[in-house]
Amino acid sequence: MIVKRCEQQAGEQLEALILELSSQESLQDVRDVTLRSHSLTNADLEPLLVKLPQLQLLSLSHNLLHQIPMGFSHLQQLCSLNINHNHIDSLEGLRSCTSLKELYAANNRIGDLAPLSCLKNLATLSLFNNAVASLEQCMRALHGLPLLQELEL
Repeated sequence: MIVKRCEQQAGEQLEALILELSSQESLQDVRDVTLRSHSLTNADLEPLLVKLPQLQLLSLSHNLLHQIPMGFSHLQQLCSLNINHNHIDSLEGLRSCTSLKELYAANNRIGDLAPLSCLKNLATLSLFNNAVASLEQCMRALHGLPLLQELEL
């Protein structure tokens, strides 16, 4: 019960911080969130993302994420995502983010790029310092991205 109450308080503090930084009155109206270096985990973000349906830009670099949080399926408007410098090993949770144009995912543990094949609007992709096995595998995975203009490996 005490742990649950602490998690709830942390979630409320995170919501208040986002509202303060965005100058919005409601999370429903927030379009831009930057939460760099806040030691955030997946558990911190998953309940929050559902409350941000208008989100277009999200920066979560330098946190403690191990995977793409489940709440990303609600971010249909998301155009730019920065998840640099985390511990992410899979991009599987991004498949539903079909509006995504920019993805910065450098300095993680990502090996499989197949989940990116659904992101047909992706124009900028940064993946350097990850666990991608080979350039050939990378090129196969990225072949179906017709708008890709910038690629950092």
